[in-house]
Amino acid sequence: MAQEQDERLAVIEDNQIVVYIPSSDERIVIYQAESEADIVYSLTWSIDGQNIFFLVKNDLWSPTQYRFFSAETDQREVQELTELTLPDSNIRLREKEEPEYRIRQVIFSQDMSHIAYIARESSKTVSPPKSTLFVIDVVEGTHTAVLSLPVYAGYELAWSSNGDYLAFITTGQLEGNDYVSTPTKNIFLYDGDSIQMIVQTEENSPLEPTGLEFSPDGSKVAIGQFMERQVDLMTSAIRYQYGNINYYNLETGTLQWLGTRPDVASFTWAPDNRTILYSAPYIYFNLEQQEEELRAIYANVSIGFDGYLPLINYDDFVDRGIILNPYVAPRLSPRTGQLTFLARLDNATQVFVSDLSGTEIHQITNATISVTEFAWSP
Repeated sequence: MAQEQDERLAVIEDNQIVVYIPSSDERIVIYQAESEADIVYSLTWSIDGQNIFFLVKNDLWSPTQYRFFSAETDQREVQELTELTLPDSNIRLREKEEPEYRIRQVIFSQDMSHIAYIARESSKTVSPPKSTLFVIDVVEGTHTAVLSLPVYAGYELAWSSNGDYLAFITTGQLEGNDYVSTPTKNIFLYDGDSIQMIVQTEENSPLEPTGLEFSPDGSKVAIGQFMERQVDLMTSAIRYQYGNINYYNLETGTLQWLGTRPDVASFTWAPDNRTILYSAPYIYFNLEQQEEELRAIYANVSIGFDGYLPLINYDDFVDRGIILNPYVAPRLSPRTGQLTFLARLDNATQVFVSDLSGTEIHQITNATISVTEFAWSP
């Protein structure tokens, strides 16, 4: 029974779910992808810390092959939950009996009470095609189309831990009860009944909102605004660099600016609901290649305080051959307060933990290829 109380780290390592127990150096493989075509992602702990929820996309080209799993960590049992089904015929008119949708994004609340996803219509079904945000209330058994916008609108989604609120970013705005497309991205809050626009971006603003994360207690939403985009020439992935970090207080309905840094790459809340960690990469160019290395990991020491406290400097790692990944936000473990982050070592991405001085650094994982996600148990 003592092991149940130990802090555990769940990771997606080489396309499998693995749980590490640092106190005993135990490594437990919870789930292995069934085929090379499977993609394991969206790792989430249940609020009680007994289960891990995750998604498996087992056919890259199929619009319906998203499977939900729950892993009971103590018994090491994995159960497939209900398969995500697409909207039925009462959602919109279409020519064919089965809708031609492609699901672009799926997220679920930590308590598994709600699921949100984006479905993009085929141009053969409706012209012009739409991207629609759907919300499933698992408890009530409802399946709601929240809003639809042109396919190029794009969405970014984040749930509060208890599923009470869904925050999202899209290129649209409210005009009365109608949603209209706009050239700028705005931020909305959905409470299950109505939608409220909480941040409106000024036209021609050099900053666009991207990056949403609720505080652990669900009372605030951290928001990033980027000043620059960079395209990874190898993967074509777009990487954002933020200029501002803000947060919206749901209790007071106010937006608070925390400060500006032109090179913030990712951010996350600490367990205390008052601290935001962020990473800042140093990027330089030469004639042969572009290299990205993490210069420092910073923390805003207290909400409402505009100063920044450097935690770990790049110089602490350069002599060890460790290249930090700034695009996956660092996190503090809820119990020990250790800083946890991804970094490359010997051509593989691993999870490292460190004290806040950067002097005690330990490698947790030993992946063959890479770790793509990690999450501490509550």
